[in-house]
Amino acid sequence: AATSAAPVSAELDISTAALLAGHFATAYDASLSLKLDGEGLRVSDLTGRLFGGALSGLFEFKNSGGTGLLSAQMSVGGADLATLLPDSGLSGKTDISAALSTSGKSVDGMMTSLSGSGTASLKGLQVANLNADALPAFLAAADTVGRDIDARRTAEFAPAIATKGSFAVQDADIAFTLANGVLRAPPVKLSGTAADISADLGADLAAGTAQVQGAIAYRAGN
Repeated sequence: AATSAAPVSAELDISTAALLAGHFATAYDASLSLKLDGEGLRVSDLTGRLFGGALSGLFEFKNSGGTGLLSAQMSVGGADLATLLPDSGLSGKTDISAALSTSGKSVDGMMTSLSGSGTASLKGLQVANLNADALPAFLAAADTVGRDIDARRTAEFAPAIATKGSFAVQDADIAFTLANGVLRAPPVKLSGTAADISADLGADLAAGTAQVQGAIAYRAGN
């Protein structure tokens, strides 16, 4: 005679030194409450350290014919930008909050299907190798060249001036959306003491890459 197994159910409180999400990220000193029943897997009271910041969140995971369905709400407070975006030349802190959903048959597959929206607050942002006070030096160098100034002569002195020092940015909030694992934000204006940066930001979370295109506008002194 055919028999049917009773649904597996469990409730656990878990603490772990490291919690991996594929190759995307690792949360350290993590703890969570896990509930498994016939409806799926739910994670609540998730806390840990992620990118040097404090992680909190809740997740719900369901299995639909071998495909995982995930919805999540999470936040990271005080994440280190240099850790989050290595080799970007950015430093400072960020608070990130997001509501996300995805589906897939593996962690990497779910990363490529990730969608949702959120906000990032930037605090104490510094952009390396970008001179916020370059305008006076540009003008002085141009005066030295004189009336023969052109694009070629400008290119001889401008890069060394533009990349000297770092650019301190006023605190800013950025809204973003996620679709198919790609993060996009509307054009962002980042203000410094003597110049402004206009930037288009994007990132491919599955590939672990970020793209920034921007321009800097120097403000003339009084």
